Amino acid sequence: MARSSRKRTWILKVIKVWYQNGNGWYSYFGDTELKLTPELLLNDEDLIQVDTRQVQNYARLTGKDGKVSYHWITPPLEIEFGSNGASELFSPMKEDFRDAPTLQPVTLNEGEFRQFFLTAHVTGKHAPGLYRGEIRMLRDSESLGAIPVALRVLPFKLPSPKAYFDLNKDLLVANMSYIGLDLISLQNGGDLKLAERQLRSIVKNMRDHGQSIHPLREDNGLMVPLAGQLCLTIPSPPKPSTPRPDHPCCSKHRVPPAT
Repeated sequence: MARSSRKRTWILKVIKVWYQNGNGWYSYFGDTELKLTPELLLNDEDLIQVDTRQVQNYARLTGKDGKVSYHWITPPLEIEFGSNGASELFSPMKEDFRDAPTLQPVTLNEGEFRQFFLTAHVTGKHAPGLYRGEIRMLRDSESLGAIPVALRVLPFKLPSPKAYFDLNKDLLVANMSYIGLDLISLQNGGDLKLAERQLRSIVKNMRDHGQSIHPLREDNGLMVPLAGQLCLTIPSPPKPSTPRPDHPCCSKHRVPPAT
């Protein structure tokens, strides 16, 4: 049975090749030699500029006035804490650093290998069967060809993963770190509303990739209710400042376990 798939089911991204340390994506410990690594999923490949002559990475920053600048983000040999001031440090959480919502045109240079990553989102609304589509390649509206894509949806749903030692217990996956509104707003320039959206997006991304427990730091009582998530709140050290009572998230809200 063949069905035509909806466009929003497929998400296509380009794999950016940029400089990482010699360990690639395995660890940040080890040698400091830089190597080109196919590691970053982007919609706009120009968000990161790679200088292969100087062996450097740069991030594109776009101001509210549309002005574009580039910030050096190559992994350094040494980190000098506080030497340049926080205003000069690169922060990917600020609004001036943002990827495009959908895939943008990609440059294909002769003799250069390029990779793309295609994700198919299958939900309960998709009936079992074979779904077909294609990835069209265009140059200035001229068709260069198409890559056929087929996805078979099986007539059953996989159960949630279970613990190896007891199949009656759910497998719990957690990241050995924590996030919070104060931490995010500190990185995005103090925009609390933006921090709320970013926190929701981060937790959703973790959930979509199999993480079932999300440690969240409760900063001065600031918590965002995250429905359907199993979150652990970690109290932060007391601070002299007080919560903003007028803010909708300034309540001692504990996120209930997911059911």
